[in-house]
Amino acid sequence: MKRTIVFSLFFLLISPLSAWGAPKASFKSLETEGKRLYAAKDYTPAIVKFLQALKIKEKPTLYFNLAQCYRLTDQFQQALKYYKKFRPHIKNLKGLTPQRKLILLEEVTGHIETITRLLAERAKQKRLAEEKRKRELAQNKTPLLPKDGNKDSEKPLIPQRPGPLFSQWWFWTGVGATALFTVSTIFFGVKTLSTNSEWEDTGDKTLRDDARQYQNYTDIALGGAIVAGAVTAVFSYFHLQKIKNYKEPTDNKKVSFLVNCTSAFCGINMGFTF
Repeated sequence: MKRTIVFSLFFLLISPLSAWGAPKASFKSLETEGKRLYAAKDYTPAIVKFLQALKIKEKPTLYFNLAQCYRLTDQFQQALKYYKKFRPHIKNLKGLTPQRKLILLEEVTGHIETITRLLAERAKQKRLAEEKRKRELAQNKTPLLPKDGNKDSEKPLIPQRPGPLFSQWWFWTGVGATALFTVSTIFFGVKTLSTNSEWEDTGDKTLRDDARQYQNYTDIALGGAIVAGAVTAVFSYFHLQKIKNYKEPTDNKKVSFLVNCTSAFCGINMGFTF
């Protein structure tokens, strides 16, 4: 009986001690293991180690390590979060020269700006895709062809009269482009003449190069003015011809009158031809 009691007590004492004696991973070991995994490009396991270390101790450099891992695994939302948490601590990092801190600050800021633009673009694309899906869904619910017997489907198509030349958007676009190129031609032409005159007076080779460059700009602007003017003129000609050749739709119904006289009376017969 005594032997049984002693054995039971010994078992109860040993069991808690064995549980207490199980070693827990230290902050240093977790951080070191995370860095090793990061160096081996095992970024997902490295994230686990860094997060475990962060629960033990808040260390700013862990924010940077996590941000890097999340960015390299395309988890940009989390990467942005930890880059932003790390940036305010850069100025207080020990063991870094002011120049190295500045470089690190620029790097982190660049990542933040790039990821922010990327997330905004993804959100935009997602929104556009959703809008497109809704439009397609609405179109599928709308009948594309009129039902049989619909009077609108039996109506002949009547060509619309072309609008005035000055109401066409392409006309004013062409006029504007022609004017812009013309003004540019005049501007660079004047610059060419003045710079060339200065070169002849001073003999400065730099002015000669500038004059040649202005001459090139003048030629380009002149060519643009000619092309824009020609295109506008051609489009205007065809549009005016379309207006000239347009014919108002006429009604096919005809009315005829017939005078009929007899010995007793005279009358007028009116008929319709459909």
